[in-house]
Amino acid sequence: MYLFLFYSVVAVLFLIIVVQSVALRRLFLHRKKSVDSVHLTLFQKSFEPVLLIKNERFVDINQSALKYLGYKSKRDLLNIHPSEISPEFQSDGQSSKEKADKIMKIAEKNGYHRFYWEHKNKNGELLYVDVSLTLVEIKGEKHFYTTWRDLKEKKQAEMELMLAKQKAEESDRLKSAFLESISHEIRTPMNAIIGFSQLLNYKENTEEDRAEFINYINKSGNSLLLIIDNILDVSTLRSGVLEVRQTELNLNRLFDELWEYFNFETSVKTVCLEVDNRLRDSEMNIVVDGSRLRKTMFQLLNNATKFTERGTVKLGCDKKGDMLEFFVKDTGVGINKKEIEYVFDVFRKGNPRGEKLYGGTGLGLSIAKASVESMGGEIWLESEAGKGTSVFFTIPLQVVKVK
Repeated sequence: MYLFLFYSVVAVLFLIIVVQSVALRRLFLHRKKSVDSVHLTLFQKSFEPVLLIKNERFVDINQSALKYLGYKSKRDLLNIHPSEISPEFQSDGQSSKEKADKIMKIAEKNGYHRFYWEHKNKNGELLYVDVSLTLVEIKGEKHFYTTWRDLKEKKQAEMELMLAKQKAEESDRLKSAFLESISHEIRTPMNAIIGFSQLLNYKENTEEDRAEFINYINKSGNSLLLIIDNILDVSTLRSGVLEVRQTELNLNRLFDELWEYFNFETSVKTVCLEVDNRLRDSEMNIVVDGSRLRKTMFQLLNNATKFTERGTVKLGCDKKGDMLEFFVKDTGVGINKKEIEYVFDVFRKGNPRGEKLYGGTGLGLSIAKASVESMGGEIWLESEAGKGTSVFFTIPLQVVKVK
């Protein structure tokens, strides 16, 4: 009787244990299924690109990652190595394939790794991403849960900062070079003015000697005045304010004035100075900032005659619709293609290769550009090393009406 009761109790306890085990297993599976469901939802609904990697291949990709890479279907990216959507080499020079393999080994060893990476989208554009690799186990197999954070804006900011730094350093270098050369440029005409002024006092001088000395003094004085004007103009240019004062100007008189001044410069060389004015007589009187137009032509001719040892220097004007197009062409040393884009920068001084050293402050073309633009025109340049330079600029045509 007691034995029967004992076995009955044992049987009931065993049945209870079995029922509880089944219930616990069902509860575990339900909870696991719920957790997997949550993970799946987080993976698919994440606003950040998320990818799963197994055996160094993509095995799943969420919609954000597809959109970020520019693909429509997962099939285009499944079972490929991360390096296949990367440039051949990363920015540090390492092979994308080799570097990716090294990084995944580090992540597998430590369970987590974070790094910067360059990928390519479907159109081949570079993508800069902050990557996090987390080692997880899914259905008993190791995966890398991979998240990307876009660094395009950060990368652009870094590039802009680097370019600004380089520009500032270049500006400082050019300013230093300008300050070094300006003392020489000022001393040269000053020494000539003082020296020839002293020579005028000698009684033995002939009238021809005196005339020659006076000519050198005038020339040096004009050179010094140009340097001072350039320094004042570049100060105004840096402030961003250039006043335009409209007056009446006769172009024939302007060209005659320029020819008379620069003819002496070209006559001592084997250079012919030519004027090519293609306007009608009725278009010669215009309304313009005469001072700025005169200075602009003077700057361009000063460069042309300085860098031309033989051949021709031609200045002129033509009508182009409602604009006047001025030009100064020479057969001088020319400019290398790499330097053309910088010729209008402040403090940028021409440095043609050769034995001769050319003077100058490096301000002329930058001032000319600012002057032309302040008058409502534009300026450009065509040149080839060893074959001369042609500078063109336009200003609005405003002919003086005959009363």
